[in-house]
Amino acid sequence: MTVELVYTPHLAEYRLSAEHPLRPDRFVLAVELARMWGLVAETGVEQPDRALLVPPGPIEDADLLRVHTPAYIAAVRQAGADPAHWDGGFGIGPGDTPAFPHMHEAAA
Repeated sequence: MTVELVYTPHLAEYRLSAEHPLRPDRFVLAVELARMWGLVAETGVEQPDRALLVPPGPIEDADLLRVHTPAYIAAVRQAGADPAHWDGGFGIGPGDTPAFPHMHEAAA
């Protein structure tokens, strides 16, 4: 069985807010630590007992619909299109899940 770690340094650009606990430096450092311990193989090179590092790709709506409702997907798109005027529905708003520009594209 191959274990894959979906990662790219570009994920560090995904920042919910300066105060949010999901800060890019936390997972960037976690991946670097895994590399230092020899737990991660570089992209495209399978090695026993190591996770294979693979870059993420965009996900299609058909796959998103396997775990989210059409209404939720539409809400994330709307919130990301105009975060300043988002009404806070679907748990998107101030706090843990703030609306931000292009949030659907970043998450997908």
